[in-house]
Order: sequence, then structure tokens, then C-alpha cells
Amino acid sequence: MGFFSSCGDDDEDTAWTQIPDSTKENTNLTINGETLADATATLDIKSAEAAVLTLKNAIYGHESIDVNVAMTKSTDSLYVFEGTANVDGAISKSTAAVDKGLTVTAKGTVALNGKLTVEVTTSGWGTLSGVYSGDSLKMTTNGTENNRYPVTVTATSESKATLVFDKIPNVANDFTVEVSLAKDGEGYKLEGTADMKAGYHVNVSGTIVKNVLTITVTTDGYATMSKSYSGSELVCTYNEVLKDSELWAGSAKLELKSESKLDITLSSIVSGLYTQSNGGEVSLQDVDYTVKDGTYTFSGSVSPEGFKASTVTVEGSVSPEKVLTLNVKHTISSDIVGKWNMAKTPQGLGKTFFDFQSTSNVVEIPDALYQLIPTDMQAQIPAKMNDEGFKNLVAQLLGQYTIYLKSIEFKANTEIAIVYSKMGDTSGKEQTLEGYMTYSINDKGKLVITPNLEVLMKMLMPSTTNLKSTKAYDPFDASQLLSGGGIPLNFDIKNNELCVKLDNGVLQGTGTFVEQLLPLIGMFLPDPALAEKINAIFTPVNAFIQNTPTLEVGLYLNK
Repeated sequence: MGFFSSCGDDDEDTAWTQIPDSTKENTNLTINGETLADATATLDIKSAEAAVLTLKNAIYGHESIDVNVAMTKSTDSLYVFEGTANVDGAISKSTAAVDKGLTVTAKGTVALNGKLTVEVTTSGWGTLSGVYSGDSLKMTTNGTENNRYPVTVTATSESKATLVFDKIPNVANDFTVEVSLAKDGEGYKLEGTADMKAGYHVNVSGTIVKNVLTITVTTDGYATMSKSYSGSELVCTYNEVLKDSELWAGSAKLELKSESKLDITLSSIVSGLYTQSNGGEVSLQDVDYTVKDGTYTFSGSVSPEGFKASTVTVEGSVSPEKVLTLNVKHTISSDIVGKWNMAKTPQGLGKTFFDFQSTSNVVEIPDALYQLIPTDMQAQIPAKMNDEGFKNLVAQLLGQYTIYLKSIEFKANTEIAIVYSKMGDTSGKEQTLEGYMTYSINDKGKLVITPNLEVLMKMLMPSTTNLKSTKAYDPFDASQLLSGGGIPLNFDIKNNELCVKLDNGVLQGTGTFVEQLLPLIGMFLPDPALAEKINAIFTPVNAFIQNTPTLEVGLYLNK
């Protein structure tokens, strides 16, 4: 009788049972050839032939993925494994597998000491999903390259994906576009359009090849022209004069509301229409526009609130390159328009107006100012006098000196032309002062004189750039002159005679403003002593003005 025994169980591989759990420190994991800081891999060994590889934070959009792998013993101390998973696979009601486009292939080795090496590769359209930034993103917006802001791609099928832009410069933040996908060689083409708002289309086209998103973003539609134009984007002509001075700070804001209507707001362009509420802006609503070959053309007019005597007409166009060209005209319709000659008294002096009343019926000329009066005239002009004597003196001086003023013309285009002759010039030659100021008439019946700061600043401080102030109060605050405000004058037309008056409210406001500017003015004077002299003269004069309850001066003109 023979004796047989089996030793099959002795050949069973049990070495895998000695493999300890792997740790992050002894695991080498790569995803498509790259190492991800937060990605981990663990191997749950079921037998010598099978295991489950768990990947965490390794594939975009999936917190955890399990891959069934087949194991083979390579050496006494090493096993190799390999497996594939359709991550987005699902089982339909008919129990047929549905491929969702993302295949994960894993292979690697595990040693008896627990050292784990894993190489993961992904394939299929599902691999397009991810956050593209840095070297994986090449993006241009309307021709300008900008890779600073990430783009998140989520592929929802083999032919569709969703793109979320963290920011599209000068367009929008956190913006979503649905795109179509099409296989193209080693990668995919994508294309889509979304509306940011009515009339504002965002167009996207590009490719995803080897984990690099190359994308071009363009915008079109009428609403893309809605913006504020200034600097090199704005070419403006105002009352036939091209505004190209470095001191000019005008801007225009367009708001295209539909396929045929727009609003336009002009800022620091139209002079003489400043109020505290409008800040010097002029707005035109529901202006008609047309489009041809990508150029938007419009025209309109308005009589601004508070200035019904004024009409502002605007003609403009915006080129496809978004350069706004404006032709702005400001005209006045009033009885004041025309040329007014200096009125004369029967004695041949200039016809003027002067009203004055002090608090004490005594007027004392400040010593610093009195010393400027020629010695031979001081005998005729006392340093101290009563109100009536002061009124007679000023009226006489005004009458004597205004005879040199020949005429003032208030033009329909808001310009003021002053014709005069120089004192002491017996040749009869006349001079014309023009371009230094404009005028308007507000609904309160005030003649508003606005200095042309561009011209004046060029004369005084050629290197000075834009000066701005946002202060504007009523009563008159002269600081508003820096914001485009004007000087309000009282005026009246009777019997073909124009009387223009400057009252104490304006004089006091101007005096306060100038006194605040004296330190700045002194910085631009070549001689410090001259600045001290001006200050010594102006300070007491301003104090005199501030303490005078009634002070009004004017002149009469006739046609």
C-alpha cells in the first residue's frame, strides 16, 4: 500500500500578507507624469492576485477613486500591479455600462517593506475637466494676452463643456460660458458664446491639447461700446476748438441701452453749466444712433436743467477700435447776445454803478495799499473818509478808467470778446481780449462768467497738470472755478441798455479763496519778497471786503 501526501498548500503565496500599510512618506505617486502635493495613494491587498488602489485628491473633480488592480509577484520581495477604471461609468436601467469619458489607468509596484510606487494616467474627454492657470493657460482678451486669472473647465459630455472664468479683464468676473467640444488630433477644439448682458456678447474659441488650454476671448455687440472715454480714447472738438492741451481733463461716458438708443454724459467738456448737483456734467438721454461697418454714429442736443438759455449739441462716433470722436457745440439764446458798447455819462465818462455801505460809516484804506498810491494823488485821496466820500471817489475812478473799455461782445457760442484801448495810448489803437472766458445764463437770472482755466494755467504755470476740486457751495465758493464753475453776476437789460453788476457775496467768496491760495501762488513767484508784498496788500484788502455789508460794482453797456 502506497502512501501519498499533498504539498500544494505549502506552495501558496502568503508573502503579501507581510506587506505593511503604505504611508505618504514611502509612496511615490505621479499623475500623468506630475506630482500633486495633496494627492495620496493606498493599496488594499485582497490576495496575491488582487488589490484595490485608492486615489485621493488625485483626479480633478473626484475626492476619491478606487481602481481594481491585478497583482503579480515579480520577485521574492516585490509585486507589480495594474488596473483600469472608468471613473464616471454608470449602470443604466438596462444594466449596460455607460462610458462617461474618463478612464483612469494605474500601474505600479509594492515591496514587502511597504514602499509603494504608482503611475496614474488618464484618458478620454473627461480629462479636459480641470483648473487651467500658469503654464497650462494661454489666454488673450480682445487681442491682449493675460494669463493671470484661472479658467475652470468642466466637460459634461463628449461634445459639451462649461468654462468658468475667474476674471475676464475689462469684461467681467466669475463669468460662465457653455462651449461645444470637437475632437481634433491630439486634443479638442472648443467654441461658444454667452451674453454678459443685453447687447454684450462674449465669444470664446480655442483648444485643449496636452493639458494646455489655449483660448481667445472677444467681445462684440452694442453694449461693448458702453464705457467712459478719456485720454487717447477721446478726440473732442468744443465750439470749433480741438481740445488737445495736456491741461484738459475732459471725459465722456456712453451707455448704449438698446440697438438704437444711448445716453451720453459729458464731464469737464462744456463750460459755464456747473451746479452743485451736476458737478459740471451735461447729460443727453435717449440719443439715436446708427451702426455701419462697426462704427457707431450719433447726434443729439439738450438744454441742461438750470440753464434753459443754453443748447448743447453733440455729434459723435465710436470706431471699432473704441475711439470716441466728439464735436460739441454750446450756444446761447438770449437778449444779451450781441455787441455792447460802453455807455457814457453826459460828461463823457464811463457809466458805472457803485453801491457801498460800511458798518461804521468810516472807510480807512489799509496802509500797505495806500502806499501804492502815487504821492501826487494822495493829496486828492484821503486815507480815511466817510461812506459817501468813498462812494464818490470810487465812482469817479470807475468813470475815468472805464472810458478805455470800448465794448463787450457776448457771442452766441458763449465766447466773450472785450475791446479796449490802453491807458495813455493816444493813437486810438484798439486791443481785443478773447478766449479767456465764456459765459452762460442760469435760470436764476444770473450771468455766469467762467474763466478758461486751460489758457490761464498755460500762462501762469505751464508745467501744471489737471487741478480738480469737488467743493461747490451756495453762497459762492470760488474753489468751484477749478471744477468748471463760473462767477455769477447780476444783470439787467432795460431800454436797450445792459447793466452788469458784481456783488459782495461773490467778492467775499473770491477773497477767501484767493487768500487760501496765496502760499501756493508765492511758490511760483521768482522773488520771495514779492510774495510777502502781495500778501501784505491782499490780507487787509480782503479783511475790508469781508467786513463790508454792502458792496456792489457794475457798468452800463448799450448796443
